[in-house]
Order: sequence, then structure tokens, then C-alpha cells
Amino acid sequence: MVERSEYRRVLGAVRRGVLDGSSLDEVVEEFRRNGFHQVESIRALIELDLCEPHEAKRTVHFSTAWSSTREANEDLHSRLEAALIESLKENE
Repeated sequence: MVERSEYRRVLGAVRRGVLDGSSLDEVVEEFRRNGFHQVESIRALIELDLCEPHEAKRTVHFSTAWSSTREANEDLHSRLEAALIESLKENE
């Protein structure tokens, strides 16, 4: 997790970069380079009004910056979904 002051500093730098034409993928790469986790990156995209929440999640998930974790994240989501469905069936 990034310290609050660092988070604010990076958001300011990214805001300037966006004004200079940085793409969303470049923005997410900058977040990761500065130690942001995926959730912080999603939050920052929303806070900067660059994406709606569902778009921010998708943007980070499919970004070049986080491509190395995509398969593991998709596996985790699949297992969580299966566990939730199983739990719901048990409670019927």
C-alpha cells in the first residue's frame, strides 16, 4: 500500500501526464511503477475521473502493467465464484 502523501504526489503527476496525452495503459503503468496495487490503481482511475468504476476495474485487469498477474487473478475469481455458488446451494 502506498503512503497517502505518495499517493497524492503520483496522482498529481499522472493528472499532468493525462493532460499531455498519456493513455490509460500508460497511466496504469505509472501507478504500478510507483508501487500502487491493483485496487489502488482502480481507485486512482476513478478519483481522477478517468473511468467509471466498472471501466476502471477492467482497465487495470487488462492493462499491460498487470498482465503478469492476469491468469492468477482470473483463477482466483473463478474459484471464488464457484465457492459462492456452492455456498448458496448449501443454504437453499
